[in-house]
Amino acid sequence: YFKNNIPNGWSIYYHHTNGTFQGQYSNDQPNGFGIYIHVSDSTYEGYWWNERQDGIGIEKWIDDSNYKGEFSHGKKNGIGFYFWPDDSHYEGEWVNNYLHGYGIYFFKDNKYYLGHWVKSKKSGFGEFIWKYKRYIGFYSNDKKNGFGIYFWNKVKKAFMGFWENGKQKGFGKFISLDRK
Repeated sequence: YFKNNIPNGWSIYYHHTNGTFQGQYSNDQPNGFGIYIHVSDSTYEGYWWNERQDGIGIEKWIDDSNYKGEFSHGKKNGIGFYFWPDDSHYEGEWVNNYLHGYGIYFFKDNKYYLGHWVKSKKSGFGEFIWKYKRYIGFYSNDKKNGFGIYFWNKVKKAFMGFWENGKQKGFGKFISLDRK
């Protein structure tokens, strides 16, 4: 549909090097709901504002990874769910395409991290759980930093103390969790 010689309304746009957009146009720009299929077969289905992903949408890639959630200004911003082909996934907050804010990351080997993220790195307070181990404490730049407690569930012991760059450093104490 055209108005004043520019696309307005539902339209299909084919570009030989970028891909295909089918959806709502306003003043020659994707605005509203639309589906974009890149020449690499990655897709975005969702809402647009001034040619950028904006609102709720689903992005899918050829390797079977996908993102479902909020977009703003063409980037993942808000609450979203990202699924990788190896079955790991993240549920939580995003800022400018980064895991940023509060979220939970499930790894492919059944461990998970629940806590704060800064630019896709564990940062702030969080809890990391493995099959027989657990750490509750502070992170910085993806490593244990600050006060934290590390539990070894199988042997019923824990270390409570300070960490730096992922290693125990400074004041701390090993304790037995065995009640016998």
